[in-house]
Amino acid sequence: MKKILFILFIILTSCSSPKNRTEHLIEQDTDTIGVEESRDEDMFKYTYKKLLDSYNNILNIDSTYIIDKDTFNVHLTYNCLSDSLIIPKSFYDPDLKEDLITHNFIIKLRIIKNNVLFMCKSITKENFINTLDGDVKKYAILLYPYIRKKSDKILVSVSISIPLTDIGVSRTDTLSLYGSVPESVIYK
Repeated sequence: MKKILFILFIILTSCSSPKNRTEHLIEQDTDTIGVEESRDEDMFKYTYKKLLDSYNNILNIDSTYIIDKDTFNVHLTYNCLSDSLIIPKSFYDPDLKEDLITHNFIIKLRIIKNNVLFMCKSITKENFINTLDGDVKKYAILLYPYIRKKSDKILVSVSISIPLTDIGVSRTDTLSLYGSVPESVIYK
């Protein structure tokens, strides 16, 4: 009987300890909120620095695709237009002292087919303007270009986003590697 009472006592006293554990977990969670905010701030600063660096850097991507007997050399250049686009501070933090001044970007694409110039094309946000709405249409810039081949087409994908936010869309321009090339696509 004494053993049963002792076991019952242990069970009952251990039932009250989850409350203490919960309080301890809540304290830990509140401590990690400060750490997460610090990480968010660090990520913002890092991303902002990368954006500032991109104004002076030129990104070159070279790829070669072989389709049947044809060889396509694709050269993509991505760089800043050094114009000015003002993004209201309300997109970031109402406590910021000033709006963000950024710049638009351009992609220049050159495709050489079997060592002969096949196509040259410039891509800016304006290429997609009819597919954009609201704030993205007004404040977003062309970011993160990516090229790939899909059957006999070259796909140029980009993010059209408001810098330093999660507001944006993905868009793709599809270029056929066979058939006639519209005169408006060729530039010298």
